[in-house]
Formats: sequence, C-alpha cells, structure tokens
Amino acid sequence: MTSENIKENKQGYKPLGFVLLNNIEFDIDFFLLQIKKHWNMEAIETHKSTEYNGMINLSFWLDGVKFICTLIPCPFPDNEAIEDSKLNYLWENAVDEVSGHKAIISVAIIENHCLEQIKTCIVFTKVCNALMLLPNTCAMYMSKQHLIIEPQQYRNTINIMKAAESHSKIFLPVENWVRIGIYQDESGYSGYTCGLKELNKLELEILYKDIEPIKIYQVLNMIVFNILCEDMNIQNGDIINLNEELEVIVKKSEGIFVEEETLKIIL
Repeated sequence: MTSENIKENKQGYKPLGFVLLNNIEFDIDFFLLQIKKHWNMEAIETHKSTEYNGMINLSFWLDGVKFICTLIPCPFPDNEAIEDSKLNYLWENAVDEVSGHKAIISVAIIENHCLEQIKTCIVFTKVCNALMLLPNTCAMYMSKQHLIIEPQQYRNTINIMKAAESHSKIFLPVENWVRIGIYQDESGYSGYTCGLKELNKLELEILYKDIEPIKIYQVLNMIVFNILCEDMNIQNGDIINLNEELEVIVKKSEGIFVEEETLKIIL
C-alpha cells in the first residue's frame, strides 16, 4: 500500500451515542428537516432500510462524515441507562423519565474523512441536536461516559454553537461529552471527569475539599472547556491561572475515582 493509499484510508474519530425515546417512532423527514433548518446543512446520499425485527436504519453523509442512525424498538439493555441516570444530579426527574423509555436511536459514525477530533464532535453534536428536537425524545445517552442528558439541556446549546460559528470560533458543549462526577465523604467533596479519556486526554480529579460542590463542578468544567475548545495542554507540575482570582496546580498520579493516571487539580 502506498503512502497516498494510507492517507486516503485514514479515518477520524468515531463516537457513539443513543437517543432514548418515549415510543417506537422515528420521524426521519422531520429529523432531516431540522438539520437543514438549524444548521443550514444538507444530509446527502441518504438511504433508509427496514429490517425484519422492526429496526430502521438511516445512513447519510454530513460534512465529510457518514452517519448511521438506527431505530431499535426496545429499551437500552440491562437497565444501564436507568442506572446511569442516577448519576445526573442536575436533572431532578432523570430516573423517572429514563425509566419510561421504550426505544432508542443509536447514532454512529461509519466513515469519517474529518481528521480533527473536535470538529467531528461538533458535527456529531449537530446531528444529535436535530434528533433531540423529535417530539418523542426522552434523553441523550453517552454510554461510555455514563452520561445521561435532559433533552432541553441538550437543545439549549444550539444557539450558543450558532453564535460561535458566526464569529468563526470553535465551540463544543463539553457537558454533552464529559460527565463531571461529585463525591462526598467524611474528608470533604471530590470531583472527577469521565469522558476525557475517550478524547485521548487524561481525566481530571479534585480531591477532598471543604468547599461547595458547585465550585468543584465549575473549576472542572472550566478546565475541560479550555482543554477541548481552547486546545490547552496541561501537564504535571503546571500552574494554571483560570481567572484573576483562581490559580491551580496540576499533579499527575494514579486515579482515586478514575482508573489509571489522572491529573489532580490542586486548589
């Protein structure tokens, strides 16, 4: 194989997500219309197929990425989505809402000519945003991150992404890609990320602090945003000025709440 062949066959990032549905319906025409309406993008080479078990597959190209969205007429297996909904402390009724889902739409990338990971994530988010506009959506589920997202929260990012694009800026709603967990014990509050590893970054942890958990969330969210959207590269021993009043130190060591090494954020 020549170097030109290798370059042509090189593939970009291929994330996977799931839209949880309140009933077994997938309005494909409405979905494709939302992509065009909100993002001024045309899904091309669309192909629909129906399988004997009731699954419906829709494949299409969008901005150099080939997607396949598959309606699966049953809940997410092994109650995984329901269990992970318990981790969403920002959505009061998460467990009740997710427990009632009847079907899912899997969102996968099968070919990707975009080699910039963040741009792939942005295109993927646009597709999921269009799906979340379906009237029968229950939640967005990123299973590798154990992340359940309330539909309106997901949709709220549309205008922010549009505004960033109008100013030629990169904006990825990181809360749709990285879960920030909060843990409390007798030593105080701790926080950790789940999802940065999926994007080839080290996960972050803040350990055992006697501060409000919202502060831990805000610090981690700020750093995640800078890593993903501002291309900030943080390493062991770095001192980071997050704003005029907040300076943190970075230490790399074995994870406490996350497997493998993590970057500890010392406040």
